[in-house]
This record gives sequence, structure tokens and C-alpha cells, in this order.
Amino acid sequence: MQMMSKDSIMSSLQRISQYGIDDVEIADLIDVGNQDYMNYLENEVIENLIAKGGATCKFIEGAYGAGKTHLLNLIYKKALSKGMLVAFTTLDSAISLTDWKLVVEYILENVEYRHEGITYKSLQEILAFAGEKLVDDKQKEILKSAKLPSASFKNAILLALGKKNLSNKAWEVVKEYLVGRKVNVQTFKSVGINNIRASLSKSNAENILKTVLSSLHILGFKGVVLLFDENERTLSGFGERISRRNQLAANLMRRLIDGCSSGALEGVLIIFSVLPDFISQVANRYEALAQRLQIVKGENKSIGWRIPFQKVDSVNTLRDNTQSFMVSMVEAYLRLAKNFGILNDDFKKEVIDTCNMVLRRNISSGYKRELAKTIATMILERMR
Repeated sequence: MQMMSKDSIMSSLQRISQYGIDDVEIADLIDVGNQDYMNYLENEVIENLIAKGGATCKFIEGAYGAGKTHLLNLIYKKALSKGMLVAFTTLDSAISLTDWKLVVEYILENVEYRHEGITYKSLQEILAFAGEKLVDDKQKEILKSAKLPSASFKNAILLALGKKNLSNKAWEVVKEYLVGRKVNVQTFKSVGINNIRASLSKSNAENILKTVLSSLHILGFKGVVLLFDENERTLSGFGERISRRNQLAANLMRRLIDGCSSGALEGVLIIFSVLPDFISQVANRYEALAQRLQIVKGENKSIGWRIPFQKVDSVNTLRDNTQSFMVSMVEAYLRLAKNFGILNDDFKKEVIDTCNMVLRRNISSGYKRELAKTIATMILERMR
């Protein structure tokens, strides 16, 4: 188990006590019951599919506080440790699947890559580092000759790989373009670049993302993980007919799934965490997407991990024993806080007794978030 500084632990516990949501760095240290699923994901999906150029799209459903964001954080940290690029996008009123341009722009600017303990953030910084330390001339030549959906974006990627050959002014222009900012042709020409045209837009956003993913695969990266976390009801509310907004979101999901199965997307794992209303209404109102998710109307039984749609509880080995889950959760948190010198049997009993009261008044699947907030708060109070 990795070590965290006391300040980092304090910061994470404060976030959990306030919101009930952990962060990437602490997720695996306080995890309970998800290890088997994470082993499956690492061995079967990352190593034997994504790293070999395959692609897949998965959906995880759960109510507020059921552990969706925690599971995504586990996947986030695992992917970084395996040498993959990762982008975590929270879907809310500001960024939704109805505006794919905004989503792709966010991914380009916030994608992360970790190498020897150093994190590089944004596509252009990752490419500049890769061009200097990771990518050889042969890989660059293969990329140069590859036919990709956006020739302009491929050319910009090649320029970023050769950052050392650009003037400071030219590099600033290429950087803006690579994170989705609008840069006109005249601006490129003013710095001596003549093979880049269309900037990111609604009409080309999908092609640009495909170009980025294929380029990274050609350049030898282990893969890209795109995580989408719905924490507001942006994808539900179908009613009798599908709204234009939800049809756009559902169609995008369908195309991503098709892109993974057809080979149009390479070396990418896409995971959506969604609230229950969306999946249930997809099954009833949008057959094309429901078929791809292998949803069976009225089906509630546990299903295998290989199919695209999972309920968040179905991947947890302690899903059927709430009491055992709670005790294991308390023990995980207390192990994390042991360096503060506050651990003893009396305090552990006090925390468990309080958590039992939380369970008695929380019969919904959101009890995990309430437990996390309670345990973190008690540890912080004891530390004071």
C-alpha cells in the first residue's frame, strides 16, 4: 500500500466529510469490495484488449451515493499507474453529451499521463514530453503516413511531437489549437505553418477525437481511458417521447459503442457512470442503444462483467452484506488514519456504533456516501 502524507490524508478526509466523495489518490486506500472487479478490468480489459489496440465502452448505473464516482476514481488511478492517458469528465449542466465540442475540448485540456511519478496534463504537454522522451522517428513516420479522420489535427500532433523545432510563437499557436481553441489559418501562416486548417467545432469534434485516439495508439501509448460521470440528471427524463437533447446524447453513446466494436476507435476504454433513470428509460424508449447495452426489459438478476451494462453494486463482492461492508469500510479508514495516533478499540467501537445508526436510517443504496461522510468526520474530530 502506498504512503500518503498527513496533509494529503487530511485534505482527502475533509473532502469526504463534506461531500462524501473521495479523490483519485485515496480511492484504492479506502476501497472495500471492488478488488475482484478491478483485477478483472486490469487483466482482461486493459492488458488483453486496450493495450493490444482494442476498444470497449461500458456503462455503470447507480443512485446518488452508491459508489459510482468512487469506482471511476479506482479506474482512473489504475489506468494512470499502467501508463495510460486518462480524462475524467463530470457531466452536468455545464458539460453534457448534447454538446460534443465542449466535451472534446474538456478532454483535450484535461487529459493526464503519469510517467515516473510526474503527471503531465493536457494533450499538448503530453505530446511535447512524448516527442522528447518516448516516441522514436519510426513511430512518427507511421503516424505521418496514417490516414486519419482529421488530417489537420494529425499534423498538429506531429508538430507537438517536434516541439523543439518550433519557435516559441509557433508553439503557443499549436498549443491553443491542440486544446480546442479556435485558431484561424492566417495565424498559422504567420508562424510558418501551412498544413493546419479547421479548428475544433461541433461538426468535426467526433473526427478530431478519433484522430487523437488513433494517433496515441500509433505512438505506442498503452491506451486512453475516457471516464464520464453523471452527477446531475442530465441524461434522464425521456417521457413518452425522446427529447432532442436526450436523442443527441443517446445517439452519441450508440456511435461510441459502434466505434469500439467496428475498430474505428483504437486503444480506448470508455466508461459512463449514469443515474438509474437514464438506463431504464433507454430500455423502454431507445431500442437502438438498449440493444447495444444488452439490456433486457424487466431483467434484474446479476449479469456477467463482460457485457456493457453493470449496476455499481453488482461489481462489489460485499453487495449482499451491508454490515460486513460497513465494518470493512471503518477498518479501511482507520488504517489510513493510524499515523495520527488516534486508533484504539474504544474509538473503533464508537465509529461502528455511529455507522450502525447511519445504516438504520439509510435504507437506500446511497448509504455508502453517508457512511463515508460519517467516518471521515469522526476521524477529523478525533484528530482535533
